Amino acid sequence: MREKTRKKSKKKSIEKNKTKANRRKKDYRTSVDLQKVIDFKFKALGKIYKNFTEERKKKKVKIEKLKNNNREKQIKEEQKKLKEEETRVAQINEVKEAEKIEKENLQKIEERLKDKY
Repeated sequence: MREKTRKKSKKKSIEKNKTKANRRKKDYRTSVDLQKVIDFKFKALGKIYKNFTEERKKKKVKIEKLKNNNREKQIKEEQKKLKEEETRVAQINEVKEAEKIEKENLQKIEERLKDKY
């Protein structure tokens, strides 16, 4: 019985040694993929950079929106100013025309008075 157990134990130990040796050989055969190592090491940096670029894009969009809003406000203000100027010019023209008419009327009245006397 002892012999059987010894044979079995020897077989088991030999198989264990073989499997260990095979594992070591496999480990040496498989080369380390540098890209995978770098990706693993720099995952955090990649995420940080991605977040940074996304935030930068969001800021740019906000700034563009603000610029567009400011442009629209400026355009509206300019339009208001132009309308005000047009109304002022129209009022000035009306006043000038009224003055001309008054002068003409005064001249006519003076001529009538001169003719009478």
